[in-house]
Amino acid sequence: MSLSDEQASAAGSTEDHNLVVALPGAGKTHTMMSFIENLVVEVEHRVVALTFTAAAAAEMKARLAKKLPVAKRKQVYVSTFHSLINKQAKMHPDYKGRKLLSGQEAARTETYLLRQYLTLNKRDPSTKINYECTLSNSKKSSTLLSICRRVLHAITATAPTDSVDWRLHELGDLNEILDFENASSELYEFYVDGLAGMKVWPMDVMCYEVTKGLLEGDVEPINCTHLIVDEYQDTDPVQYCWIRSHGIGGAKITVVGDDDQSIYSFRGAMGYQGMTRFQDDFDVQLHTLTKCFRCSRDILTFAGEMIAFNDDRLDKPMNTQSTEYGSIILGGFPSDEEYLEQIRELIDAHRCGSRAILARTNQELDQIEGYLSTHEIETQRLNGSSVWESDVLKLYLAILLTILDPTSNRHLLNCLVFTHEHRSMINKLQAELNGLGLAHYQGDRSGFNDETQKLFMFCDNESYLASTKDCDKIDALLEGIEKNFKVPDKSVALVKKVLSLWPELTLLRRLQEIEKMTRKRQSKEVQDTLVTITSFHGSKGLEWDLVIVVGLDDDHIPHKMPNQAVTNVEEERRLLYVAMTRAKSKLALLWRSEPTKFIVDALGSIQESDSEMYERVKFLEDAGGDT
Repeated sequence: MSLSDEQASAAGSTEDHNLVVALPGAGKTHTMMSFIENLVVEVEHRVVALTFTAAAAAEMKARLAKKLPVAKRKQVYVSTFHSLINKQAKMHPDYKGRKLLSGQEAARTETYLLRQYLTLNKRDPSTKINYECTLSNSKKSSTLLSICRRVLHAITATAPTDSVDWRLHELGDLNEILDFENASSELYEFYVDGLAGMKVWPMDVMCYEVTKGLLEGDVEPINCTHLIVDEYQDTDPVQYCWIRSHGIGGAKITVVGDDDQSIYSFRGAMGYQGMTRFQDDFDVQLHTLTKCFRCSRDILTFAGEMIAFNDDRLDKPMNTQSTEYGSIILGGFPSDEEYLEQIRELIDAHRCGSRAILARTNQELDQIEGYLSTHEIETQRLNGSSVWESDVLKLYLAILLTILDPTSNRHLLNCLVFTHEHRSMINKLQAELNGLGLAHYQGDRSGFNDETQKLFMFCDNESYLASTKDCDKIDALLEGIEKNFKVPDKSVALVKKVLSLWPELTLLRRLQEIEKMTRKRQSKEVQDTLVTITSFHGSKGLEWDLVIVVGLDDDHIPHKMPNQAVTNVEEERRLLYVAMTRAKSKLALLWRSEPTKFIVDALGSIQESDSEMYERVKFLEDAGGDT
């Protein structure tokens, strides 16, 4: 495949530091493959190419394997940031044998060390340490753990950009940004000493300590002549310090990305500030890939008008190579029934190409997935578990079916484990019931624990509702179970929604239909022809012919994160920009009541600047809200 003039210019810039800014669908990967091909012409060039995910690294390796002869492939090392830094750590005598911790194992170790610290310093060891909250956002808690987390992440991931000093020139500047307090400095020293003693560390601690060692001259840099960083907008300050030290050491740095697609500030991603920082620190050649090979004309224009309202961005032309205008559909539907039916109709009307439904959060997608399943539209869920795979949902169904179906005890064991019934009683019930439901038990119930007693009473008193179609009685039963067994509201709400789709069936038959869906979801293989359902974040890097973006209500977009006082409006706009630019030929933007200001502002701008395009936008007749 040939290169455009813009792509060829970037691919040929082998003797400079380069910042390559690429529009969505502008062929940045194709350009970088050609860039690497040009680099390895010189046998003395040693190239390191870094990505953020193992999947992206694997894809890059596969492409290079097809493009380069075996001898030239040896000049290129492809890795993720974490994998390469881990490799550096293993070469350091003080870090050898360290085990990387993740998930709950990291949480338990961290909590253990911090409680040890509290005890040794004669503080209350029962001080609440909420790991789950403070892991992703240290501003959510004022505990010692949150102070420690600020140190570990180098800069609080959610700090407003205008409050952060991005001048990362020396180790002293990095430490200054850490905002050490006496307590946190002491705590961090205790923490890392404890990790060293146990020969373990979480990923973020490893990255920080290795980068600090690199800046101090205690860790050897990677031996390379050229360093390439893909998706550079996702780089955090510690990673930038790592990159910069290699540039100072003589490596030519080429970073590739798009500041308009920076959507991970909650992980510390620097985005636009990282690109300007790189330009300030080095003599950089700027290359902008302004030609989109994915989106049709109107879709790219609409997305471009919307993202232009952001202040912190590199100004760039947006040109499409498509000769088609494409199709943009907008509409709002106050009722759930109309809203879901419109989504189904759009899916049905587009059977020939790839299709996707995107939402800001995975929770929004649960109801849509359930609705489409009841209409025999098969879906695949990316970057999030299917609603039908939820353990809580399956347990809720097990309780309901145990109560309403006295002819079977298929779900009884699951329920009795949930009620923490004694093992001897579980064995006795299974033997005496002989396949029948709990309501048939005629023996002594004094051995039941309290939770099992409640379950039996529901079976004894409510099993007659199996044949009901009465909505009020069904709601009362569901609420009773929620109250007595503390089932999360989310599962109750979902079951209510799905049950309402079969008003002609009895309650037991409806539950049996839902149960079929859970079994089908487990055994069904994912196919390319299925409708993809994923979040805005999960859609990044992908594309479809039809993209339906849902949940674009004014009170929902920009999304307000729990326990976070300030919403990053510009990042929320970037997230919607990413979602919109996944569409190749048809884009539908849907809401329930009033559309988000992001859409309203972009429409107003288009109406003023391109009246012909505005006329091509299709406003659904039932659209709610004032657009």
